[in-house]
Amino acid sequence: MELVKNSFFQASFDVEQSTLTIVWLPETAKMTEYDYKEALITILDIIEKNEVKYWIGDTRNFAYAIVPELQTWTAEEFNPKLIEYGLKRMALLVPEEFVASLGIEQTVEEMEADHNEAQFITRYFDNLDDAQQWIAA
Repeated sequence: MELVKNSFFQASFDVEQSTLTIVWLPETAKMTEYDYKEALITILDIIEKNEVKYWIGDTRNFAYAIVPELQTWTAEEFNPKLIEYGLKRMALLVPEEFVASLGIEQTVEEMEADHNEAQFITRYFDNLDDAQQWIAA
């Protein structure tokens, strides 16, 4: 079921699989810091309300360069909530643009470094089928 569709992402939820799929859109190139934070807060609300266990994030069209300050905010404010809300696995489909990809990867790496007790596993994929198979395993 589709939960959210806006300029920056589409969110759908598979109730049976407890899997949230977020597809980031090319318009993310026009995001502001405020837009980025609001998007992640919206995603947190979805995860909490739906008791999401698995998250597939299609970041291949994600075009917003996450600056170091936002990477820190994501690692310190956003990611601990994912653990608190019970997320088990996150599969990220990585974007082609290096700068955006680097920002996303660094944010996750920072979270894992800061929270060795992280309760969810993150893996990177270049296609949806592999990501879905890993989530379902």
